[in-house]
Amino acid sequence: NNGILLRTGRGSRATPIPQTFDLTWLKGWFIGAYLAEGSSNGYQTSISNLDDTYMARAQSFFEQQGLDPHEDIHHRGFAQSRDLKVNSSLLSQFIAHSCGRGSRFKKVPHFAFSASDEFVSGLLRAYFDGDGNFHVQRKMIRVSSDSKELLDGIALRLSRFKIFSFKTCDRKGQHWLLIPYKYAPLFLLSVGSDIPHKRADLERLAL
Repeated sequence: NNGILLRTGRGSRATPIPQTFDLTWLKGWFIGAYLAEGSSNGYQTSISNLDDTYMARAQSFFEQQGLDPHEDIHHRGFAQSRDLKVNSSLLSQFIAHSCGRGSRFKKVPHFAFSASDEFVSGLLRAYFDGDGNFHVQRKMIRVSSDSKELLDGIALRLSRFKIFSFKTCDRKGQHWLLIPYKYAPLFLLSVGSDIPHKRADLERLAL
């Protein structure tokens, strides 16, 4: 599939954006960023991350859709937070319907299973750059989530690139996806990373 049609409910307020969602690398990246770092409330969509490269990529996606994002830097408890937000009911409802809302209910959207390798690669890069950990000492790539369905979808998308993983659940009910380091060279080639310290660790795992 090269693209899908965006639909929203009758009477909703929508900032004008393209009515089709072409399944490009950047669109895949945005889906992955939402799955890792995003939220939606029906009229607003936000991506939260402290990394400049990550947020610049999110900015590029929003601007490509004709949207005007605004940045909000604040503190939640003792930690700094950085959010990039856009007001568009069409995008917010589309992303919530396709990918779910809330950490326990997120999922890889159905259209990602028939999308191009380019789209899936972008999705995986943003997801692991957001939530993933490239652990050199433990010789693995790992990621955790409250949503088993989400990690099931991520594992299936990884297998497209011959990257295989195994899943486990800890005592707190957190779901984990673990990728042995022997797949690090394939991960580096097919997915990669934009976050400097994560890419450095990935390259060390791939040696």
